[in-house]
Amino acid sequence: MTCCFNAHAFKSSYKTWVNSQREESIQRFSEMQNTSPDDQFDIPEPEPDYNDDGVDSGVGNGEPVIIRARGPSESEKRLSDPDIENNELIKPRKLSNPCVDSRERMALHKELLRNYKIGKNVLEKPELDKVLNQRKEKQRREEWDAQMKASQKRSSFEYKLEQQATRLKEQEDLTMKPIKEEGNQTELAKIQAKILAKPANGQVK
Repeated sequence: MTCCFNAHAFKSSYKTWVNSQREESIQRFSEMQNTSPDDQFDIPEPEPDYNDDGVDSGVGNGEPVIIRARGPSESEKRLSDPDIENNELIKPRKLSNPCVDSRERMALHKELLRNYKIGKNVLEKPELDKVLNQRKEKQRREEWDAQMKASQKRSSFEYKLEQQATRLKEQEDLTMKPIKEEGNQTELAKIQAKILAKPANGQVK
């Protein structure tokens, strides 16, 4: 029983000691937060005297009092130059702009500067017009060639029909040739042939 009582008393005393230490540390920390180290050593400045520059005569003694300008405190230095404490920190790199770093944009910028120095109007594009006209002409030629190929392209049935038509035309020409030759003979030639043929027939008889 005595051992259990001693252990219980030790635990309770230890808890109270821990709580007291915690409260003291919290109080000390709050005091440190409320009072800055620079404010502890600051001396209140006297009111400025606009009669003398840098020298103020004492009220009762008549001795001059030199007023010294107070330099910036450590907190003011830190606020004015935040890189004093961050010299050892790794500074972040600036993000690269892909639009500015692109080669196409740089080439375009150089071309625009060159045209501006020459005095050339960029909106007038004779070379572009030439290229567009060439493309249009090429497209027209391709369309014309396609139409010609489509018209010349024939099926096997059409080719056979054309061959048969040529054969019929040749046969017709052969049959019509003697008729044309007879038609070309004049009436006088026919009469002469008849006259020449009559005596020959009479002699034969």
